[in-house]
Amino acid sequence: MLLQQKVDKLQELQTALRSRDTIGQAKGILMERHRISAHRAFTILQEESSRSSTKLVNIAEDLIHAGGEGVGG
Repeated sequence: MLLQQKVDKLQELQTALRSRDTIGQAKGILMERHRISAHRAFTILQEESSRSSTKLVNIAEDLIHAGGEGVGG
């Protein structure tokens, strides 16, 4: 049981790191394309997440796969 809890925690941490990296990539795309600050880029991602009722990491993934098109600044 303890081993499974450790494995679960490790997987949770790995997922969190991947999410953070994905969101960082999406922020970078917005910053470069729209010449905006990191704070503004994150706000745009948050607003789109709230507007569409979609997890922020999923918004970031969509942005990365679309190459930065579709999310305004």
